[in-house]
Amino acid sequence: MRMRRILSVWLILTLMLAQTSVFAAPESDLTALGKTSLLEKIYFGTEQTGPFVERVAKLEKDILGNETKASLLDKVDTLYNYTKVSSTATPSFLLKLNSAEWLFNHSISTMPAQSRLETLEKNLLGSTSSGALDARLGRLMQVAFTSGQLNTSSVSVPKDTLIKIRTLSKIDSAKSRVGDFVAFKVIDDVYINGYLAIPAGTQGRGRISQVQQKANFGRDAKVEIAFDSVEALDGTIVKTLIGDKAKEQTRSLALAAGASVAGLAILGPIGIVGGAFVHGQEVVIPTGTDMFIQTAGATELYGVQMK
Repeated sequence: MRMRRILSVWLILTLMLAQTSVFAAPESDLTALGKTSLLEKIYFGTEQTGPFVERVAKLEKDILGNETKASLLDKVDTLYNYTKVSSTATPSFLLKLNSAEWLFNHSISTMPAQSRLETLEKNLLGSTSSGALDARLGRLMQVAFTSGQLNTSSVSVPKDTLIKIRTLSKIDSAKSRVGDFVAFKVIDDVYINGYLAIPAGTQGRGRISQVQQKANFGRDAKVEIAFDSVEALDGTIVKTLIGDKAKEQTRSLALAAGASVAGLAILGPIGIVGGAFVHGQEVVIPTGTDMFIQTAGATELYGVQMK
């Protein structure tokens, strides 16, 4: 009777790709100052303060161990490429760090790179070390991989590749507002041709694009959410969405455990949500909800052979 009453409630949960990214700007469009801020967040967790010249000098010393005589713009580009840009012969700092962390934890974390290095050093070497981050990562790579080298390859993640995720934010039509971020993480690794492309643990962000609260005369709640992207092992941003393939897999996941089991959603043709998410006539999706998203298009990136 309770389930019949629940299923009679017309709840529409539209999970869709937004037209605009939740990220501030495409990285290809970043200015020198924007790249510097991004690098500071990657390595230290927060944007640093002080004159721009001094911030760049600190990054050079902390990451590479010395300050060069290159122009300011060249310094920023060199640091950015070293951190983010990979090739088969020269994996980026992030690709190496992500690979080393995944090898020992089978997941990657979202801590700043400096903190992640310290944790790996404690676990593998017994204590943290000092010096440039480049040299410290090099020592860890020697422990993790044969001759300290990654087996990398350029791979193409096909359109509509399924990615299993878990929500890290509670969504409640009575409390959520348009523009609120919805955090989630990947919980199953994605391999392409034997190469790890999208690792478990990597996080993404969605955005609530519409909220319609319940009202009198039988109008029930509606929530629209955009799951826009996840970050691949090499740092490439992979565009994602909720499409028919992802909805079908999510429905199968929920049915396998029971429609009213907390943490699982049923996304039907009109988005009827299972009993675990119904509170009166509101839409409630708890933290820890498992579901699927899918890639919006084919994406070229670098993967690493881990097996």
